[in-house]
Amino acid sequence: MLVAMRKSDRLRIEGRDAERGPEYACPDSRCGRLVYLKKPLLRVHHFAHEPGAKCVVSRGETPEHLRAKDFLLVGARARGLRADTEVPLEILASEEDRRADVLVWSPNGERRIAFEVQHTVLKLKDIMRRTGGYNVGRIPVIWINLIKPKKIANAFNVPGTNLKVVRKFATHAWEWWAHQFSDEARTEKTVRGHLWFLDPKDGKMWRGWFLSHYLYKSGSDYFDSSGQEQSHASYWYASARYNTLVLEGPFDFSHLRIKPHTRHGRTSGAYQYPFGPAAWLLAPSDDDKDGPCRPPIRMHQETLENGFECPPRLQVRRSSVWLYVERE
Repeated sequence: MLVAMRKSDRLRIEGRDAERGPEYACPDSRCGRLVYLKKPLLRVHHFAHEPGAKCVVSRGETPEHLRAKDFLLVGARARGLRADTEVPLEILASEEDRRADVLVWSPNGERRIAFEVQHTVLKLKDIMRRTGGYNVGRIPVIWINLIKPKKIANAFNVPGTNLKVVRKFATHAWEWWAHQFSDEARTEKTVRGHLWFLDPKDGKMWRGWFLSHYLYKSGSDYFDSSGQEQSHASYWYASARYNTLVLEGPFDFSHLRIKPHTRHGRTSGAYQYPFGPAAWLLAPSDDDKDGPCRPPIRMHQETLENGFECPPRLQVRRSSVWLYVERE
């Protein structure tokens, strides 16, 4: 963890500011056990419990997660904003870990916004419950995914743009939920839905847009229950597991703007999105009034006059014309 309580004066101390010598304790009131300062040369300075400690905080975090929180913390402070990490919140009373990864205050100090960095697969019910806790406390939450090299290993650049494309991205339910949570479209067609990604190697931010990924079903012959021979034609269909991921960036977190707004509640199958306070991270090119704007890129499928369905292909719009994207 990045923060501990100095026992001599009971002040919260970040690992970057801590010195060896004083005793430090776990800041969780349900624990309070001694923790130890660690200052590795190539990693973020942090605190750790003794092996075998049963505190929920002692489960440990990956170096990538620690770095991500540190990047967000430094980036917010670089904007002149008050920011803190691993902040205990009573509104998350139903959670095992009640800490907000990073909490940022508005310039006037009247509004707080939480940033949650997700580095493991999260159950759908858990992200909805935790978001609901923030919603009850009137604290908007922005979910951020960590870039995993294996999942974007085959990404390629779209020439002439700041976009990268991952043709086949295995999307977990929580990622799709968070992507749609950021959308304020009144129709089924997603206009603003996106999910921010953070690269833990350099702290750069990427805005991710999910497009459909299509699979091909070959035609075949078969016999129905009456023994009659039937057949079905080949066709393309949208995958339920995979998406085409378009990554826009990179951006410095300190260059992104935070735009609070009120979101509309809605339900889509098992996905529930609460009404209440929300916030967007806006890229430098975004308009404050319109909010996030997806780049002019789409998956397009064309059907020829003879009925043949062409394979769905990625297109980008330039000078009012849709052009096919070819991999470099």
